[in-house]
Amino acid sequence: PPRPEERGSALLCGLAQVAVMAVELLIGAQIFYALAFHLFPWVLRLLGLIPTVLLMPAIGFALALLWLPIGLGSVILAKRLLIGRYTAGQHPVWGGVYLRHWLLAHLNLGVPWRLLGGTVFLNAALRMLGARIGPRVHIHGGVALGAWDLIDIGPDVSLGRDVALRSVDFRDQTMFLGPIRIGAGATLDTRAGVGHHTDIGAGACLAPLAL
Repeated sequence: PPRPEERGSALLCGLAQVAVMAVELLIGAQIFYALAFHLFPWVLRLLGLIPTVLLMPAIGFALALLWLPIGLGSVILAKRLLIGRYTAGQHPVWGGVYLRHWLLAHLNLGVPWRLLGGTVFLNAALRMLGARIGPRVHIHGGVALGAWDLIDIGPDVSLGRDVALRSVDFRDQTMFLGPIRIGAGATLDTRAGVGHHTDIGAGACLAPLAL
């Protein structure tokens, strides 16, 4: 697609980003206060000091599990409201599309994705966000996906740890969105990366750290 002629406003976009982070700070402070000064003292009185310290990892894991459906659901809802469906194209940095994508990516940081790594639940969650993922696909934890609708993963594909599927990229103050297709039986090893407008053939193997 041709390069966009319009330009984004760094000032207006920056003000919007500051406003979003200020709201997050206010909400996060309230949640932290409730956990630190209400929930933790209550657990401490109920169990005692040593049992509470020993159970802290389990309590943290339980809280993360409780937050997972809430965080994932909010990302799915935000995607439908802010983006709808990602399509290939070019957009100016600090423009409207960039800001909406930033908001969604920022919200996505709060989802504990690593809890789902290597499970069928991760594939199901990515499908709900628009990615096309075939059967018997193994996705290790830490895989970075950008514009989910532009990702097409065939059957029997294996994505190693910290693989990056960069369907979103930035260059020359322009945001690029493009499709990525990974053929059946392909393997992307640890920390391999794939850029937008890339087609990995069936049965291909991308070595560790390769781009």
